[in-house]
Amino acid sequence: MTSSELTHLSEVFGERNLIFQPDYSSLDPKRHYRYCSISGLEDPEHFHRFSEDTEKELLLKQYWRPVDENDTPNPHYLENRTRLENFLKEYKNTGGIELLETTILEILNSDERIVEKFESLPGLRKFFKVTTERIEDLMEKFANVVRIALCVEDVLPVEQCAVLLAWMFFDSRRNRSFLNILNSTHPISIEKIKFLLHYFEKITEEMPQGVISFMKIKNSNFWENEFEKNREKKLSKAMVFDELLIEQTALCTQIDFANKHIGGGVLRLGGVQEEIRFLINMSQQLEEQNLKKELLKCGVAFTAQGQAFEGIPVVSGWWGCGAYVLIQLIASSIANRTLYLCTFGESQMGNKCKQMMRRLEINQVTVGELYDLLLKVPKLELYEEMHVFDSIEEML
Repeated sequence: MTSSELTHLSEVFGERNLIFQPDYSSLDPKRHYRYCSISGLEDPEHFHRFSEDTEKELLLKQYWRPVDENDTPNPHYLENRTRLENFLKEYKNTGGIELLETTILEILNSDERIVEKFESLPGLRKFFKVTTERIEDLMEKFANVVRIALCVEDVLPVEQCAVLLAWMFFDSRRNRSFLNILNSTHPISIEKIKFLLHYFEKITEEMPQGVISFMKIKNSNFWENEFEKNREKKLSKAMVFDELLIEQTALCTQIDFANKHIGGGVLRLGGVQEEIRFLINMSQQLEEQNLKKELLKCGVAFTAQGQAFEGIPVVSGWWGCGAYVLIQLIASSIANRTLYLCTFGESQMGNKCKQMMRRLEINQVTVGELYDLLLKVPKLELYEEMHVFDSIEEML
């Protein structure tokens, strides 16, 4: 993204008074749902992946809050706050992991909801064993986590998220904490501890500004209201970047399609995306029912912010392979938005994308025509190789 492009987007945001936040004053009850009360949501046991009790709790009921839902002082909070304050007093005088592990275990085991008490955190111990950093530096990074956790009484919107994340080191519920990571000696878990510490180190240096909001959007009539009426529309501009990272972009919409659960398997060993499953049966993605499903998912995401965001780029990456890239192009065209595609250094595949985009532009392919071309891509025989782009270029 060049400085001139960024300046232009900044001017557009100023002229239209745009913000990356839902307008809660103009919600449509037929399409929008507040996450604090979602009618028609599946039962908790179907919505969560874990077999443990996953009854949804108000944030006020959680142990890290100073008061409960009745505004009564929470004794668990006072006990845990004392433990964390003692850690900050002593951590510079300790030579290893013992104080940190003991502090986390004391808070975990104070939860009367758990039956079997925790005796150690194998993943945390292995992390300290294999790390190349000085123990003193690691203890300082964990101290950052504790300091943020103690900010619960005077938080702002983004800071509140940081506090929630900090307390996930001390929560015994596996589906909403880092407990699985701290208990696992798997190399992926060790790497995730590094990620977490780096995050807290950065936000300690400078807390991000802004707010975080969640909204569920339903668009049952996408095909009639969005796709069919835009069939004859020319495709939007798509730009391919080899060195640009998604998180480096500004004033763009970023979309994550990987999992219906926010974060997917990040609290366990999940370290890959759904593309692995896609690669096992690639040709199935080109069946009409699957193509419609993915285009609906992508289209709803790209159009969610409404007409005010027309012309504002959507930045994305390797959401699957060739078919997925073109699905994103169809969706961005329907939404009147430029598609920024980051290749993460995969320059060879990036060049194929650029070639495909140029060919589509030269042939003046429309939204409907590209969709029909995807349906015509031939199915593969077992173990046969094929590239979606090559097949479409042959048909143009």
